[in-house]
Amino acid sequence: MDIDIQYARALMQIHRVEWLPILEQLEKVTDNPEFQDLLANPFVAYKSIIELLTACLVSTNQKQKNLIHILAKNKRLLHVKKIRLAYQQLQREKNKEQLVTITTAQRTTKAQQKIIESFATTYLEKKIKPLFQYQESAELIGGFILNINDYIINKSVTQQLDYVCQFIEGEHTWQHN
Repeated sequence: MDIDIQYARALMQIHRVEWLPILEQLEKVTDNPEFQDLLANPFVAYKSIIELLTACLVSTNQKQKNLIHILAKNKRLLHVKKIRLAYQQLQREKNKEQLVTITTAQRTTKAQQKIIESFATTYLEKKIKPLFQYQESAELIGGFILNINDYIINKSVTQQLDYVCQFIEGEHTWQHN
């Protein structure tokens, strides 16, 4: 089992603490190259790193300070992003939610979003609430790509053109979906 998931599960067990804001703040600090250099310096004690972090973060309670302490002591501060992502995934599972990332070639209208989201929900269990997240990639030309828990549904123009090229070259039999 991944250590990041174990930290996330431990945080899920501690109620009445807002973990997501502190994880996001920690991630911003620990992603900083200068801070990463500081972590790599063998002459900087982990207690100094803890003091620096608690000074950088906005209003931390004792439980959040304890998290910072254990992450610093166990040399896991560079894992904060993975811990945050695992924590968010566990929260979604608890709330019966599913993140659906939709990539389009350009910004979508509300009408287009409604059509795409309706299509996407056919791939989800009935009791799961979808959380739609949009991003853009001009490489798609048109259409969209759905990412539902690493299950990819590619309905892009680029994908269709790739099929045509493969068919012409004899590397693929035509499948129209």
